Amino acid sequence: MAGAARQRLAFGNRLPVFERIDAACMVAWAAVATGDLDGATAATDDAMRFIQPGQAANWSLHLFAWRTVAASLRGDWDDALVSAGRAQILWIDLERVAAGYATRGFLAAFEIARARRDDAGMTRWREVMEGINHGFTGSIRSEIQAALVHNDPPAIRRLLEARQANAIGYETWERAISFLCDRGQQLDETAVDHGLQIVYPQAVMTRAQLARARGLRTGDRASLEEALAILRLAGARPAIARVEIELGRLTRDDALVTSGATTLAALGDVDQLDRYGLPG
Repeated sequence: MAGAARQRLAFGNRLPVFERIDAACMVAWAAVATGDLDGATAATDDAMRFIQPGQAANWSLHLFAWRTVAASLRGDWDDALVSAGRAQILWIDLERVAAGYATRGFLAAFEIARARRDDAGMTRWREVMEGINHGFTGSIRSEIQAALVHNDPPAIRRLLEARQANAIGYETWERAISFLCDRGQQLDETAVDHGLQIVYPQAVMTRAQLARARGLRTGDRASLEEALAILRLAGARPAIARVEIELGRLTRDDALVTSGATTLAALGDVDQLDRYGLPG
């Protein structure tokens, strides 16, 4: 599907703007899943150059959501918040449409605000997500997103261990596992094994978090090293920092711990630094 989307993008200006945006979103979706965060950003940036004010607003909202996700995973947090802000304006202009496809971007913005302990930002993005997700009751993805926003690890663990994770979407699954790992919450080993069995090998961002979860649960150095290698290739700085600290503590490598802590401090991620008991 992503290959077909890339072929569509190659038509350039010969494509109608909404088709160009749709193809860019498909490319960004695949790029985020496979750890090509630079490629996801490039695809969305390229499509944005063809959008005129007021043009293809619904499609553009989808585009900004993926751009926010990619930037947040890269650690370009200020850039991610700008994209989320533009998405919010579009959402309001669209009379607060039930744009479930956009919640992944607003969740990324919420997580940045929480990491920086920005109460106003948390309130802003929570209200947007709740305004959208009230129309999706019974959806496992919206349930997980609600649990993430309301800081409910037991609910997330219950939902992931229900073996329905393949219905969530890789980016939500990746965020949910990271959330549990950040808080020292152990995902059931059977759930981790199940995840590794059903997640496509190319979906490396989710697999990295599953490897991280296994490493933290069992104290397995190799699993944490696997996660770190994947995340470094992707350039996912916030996640790299976390695994550096966790692996460094496991192996008593102070340089790794310092590297991770320095990155988190530069990002302003005081929330995670506090969980690790490290100075900001």
